[in-house]
Amino acid sequence: NLHKLDRELESKPKVVDEIQFLGNLYPVEIVPGSKRAKLKFKTNKFELCLGDHTYDAIRAELKKWYTQRAREVIPNLIENFGYSNRVKRIAIKGQRTCWGSCSSKNNLNFNWKLMMAPMPVVNYIVAHELTHLDHMDHSVRFWNAVEQRCPDYRKHKVWLKQHGRLLRF
Repeated sequence: NLHKLDRELESKPKVVDEIQFLGNLYPVEIVPGSKRAKLKFKTNKFELCLGDHTYDAIRAELKKWYTQRAREVIPNLIENFGYSNRVKRIAIKGQRTCWGSCSSKNNLNFNWKLMMAPMPVVNYIVAHELTHLDHMDHSVRFWNAVEQRCPDYRKHKVWLKQHGRLLRF
């Protein structure tokens, strides 16, 4: 089962040599001697400042970095769709089973792991959740509205089914 696989993968020590961001893989340069783990993106590579840190500290820094990027990227997409004034709150979370959700109070939740997916896939998830502001179901009208906002949504939906479980570190 997926949760068991997650636990097994998390328990094994790893060296981070590449980081995926918006569908692209970037090399990681390890910079030793830092008092705490810190991640920086520099043009075409990541710098991971390390001291004597465990993989858990590195994971926490990666999660923090992805969460910060999601807080920048997702509100911009919402604004591009013209929905900023209808959204009450945007939260970035680490859900295990969903990429996003929309409440009846117009609160939107998104998974920080989306920052590893290609930008068109992120755009699709944002379009999907924004469509729930008008249609709180998955009816034919809902999917027609998603298609208006994201004409290739079917392709992105398939991509998530095929690759979504691989968006982890």
